[in-house]
Amino acid sequence: MSAVLAATSGWLLATESGCGGELLDEHRWFGVGFAGAFLLTAVLDRRGGRGLAAARLLALALTLALGTLAGHHGGMVTHGANFLAERAPAWLAPYVGEEVGGARVARDTSTLEGRALAILDASCIRCHGPEKRKGSLRLDVAEDVLSVVEPGNAADSELFRRVLLPPTHPDFMPEGGEPLSDDDLLALRAWIDAGATLTVIEATRVEREQAEASRSARLEGLRAATDAIVEEREDGTLRVDFSRRRGPIEREALAALAEDADRVGELSLAGRSFDAATLGALPPLPALLELRVERTPLDGTMLALLVERAPNVLALNAHTTRLADGDLAVLDGLPDLVRVFLADTGVGEGALDAFRVRRPGVEVVGSGGLPPVPELDPPITTGGDD
Repeated sequence: MSAVLAATSGWLLATESGCGGELLDEHRWFGVGFAGAFLLTAVLDRRGGRGLAAARLLALALTLALGTLAGHHGGMVTHGANFLAERAPAWLAPYVGEEVGGARVARDTSTLEGRALAILDASCIRCHGPEKRKGSLRLDVAEDVLSVVEPGNAADSELFRRVLLPPTHPDFMPEGGEPLSDDDLLALRAWIDAGATLTVIEATRVEREQAEASRSARLEGLRAATDAIVEEREDGTLRVDFSRRRGPIEREALAALAEDADRVGELSLAGRSFDAATLGALPPLPALLELRVERTPLDGTMLALLVERAPNVLALNAHTTRLADGDLAVLDGLPDLVRVFLADTGVGEGALDAFRVRRPGVEVVGSGGLPPVPELDPPITTGGDD
């Protein structure tokens, strides 16, 4: 009953969040799904019976998943789409927020207007911008800015009044953020008192939208050309994952990375089939720090090609490959390597120990082989003619 009540009230009150579009719709429907799955779980539990045990567990798992998704999307609605992603480790950020590291427009802060708009960008746009519009207010739109700013009179401007309030005041802005510094407050006041000129704000908004559209189109083009998962990470580098595609990797797919080669920070070829000729199409990847080639036909020749193309790799996952003892010498071409996974390869314990001595700063995970699959106990029989 409480789940249904929460979903219903959340649906009705959602418009007060100030956030619209796809994010809010997903939060609404995940909430409805959570309530529905909870009802299904309750019905199955009330009916009882051993025959429904598996169905109850599945319904409960679905309830847990939908509740987690609904809660996470609710957090993004109230705190911003990237509130959690901005605080998460780099490997986790893409899974707990919107795509980060998006297009940004540089500001000329040598003018009063440029400095003021940079302050709004840093402190206000997260809650009053294109992704979220608390109070139906966008501070990247000139008309909305003028609704809270009185040109020539900072003292009577609602925007300036709120940023001057103590953080404990319910009207304080930025909500949940740090107070503006004295320098920022003085710059904001000077801009408003000077007339709050907005000659570039609309041009900046258009420029930002065009830059974002261009960035999105470029990522979509790269995804289409590689048939891989391509995500932009918080630091602006790309994560390119071929492991989810079907079939072997073609030369053309790897060659398509050339235009963005200096931005590829993580590359996964895990579980895919390829040969040395295919890898020869891979462009130099100077920013690549994490390379995954586990469960592939990788041998020493192919490893040498990868090391040549990506000499700055920090972490290499090469378990379940065809590497042999002599191939470890190739890893000396990775001076910054800090971790390597080599389980279930042709590399013996002696070669691994020698590598550990030669490269004491490298963490070698695994051994010459994976442990055998444990044998299951024989099934219990109940007797009888059979």
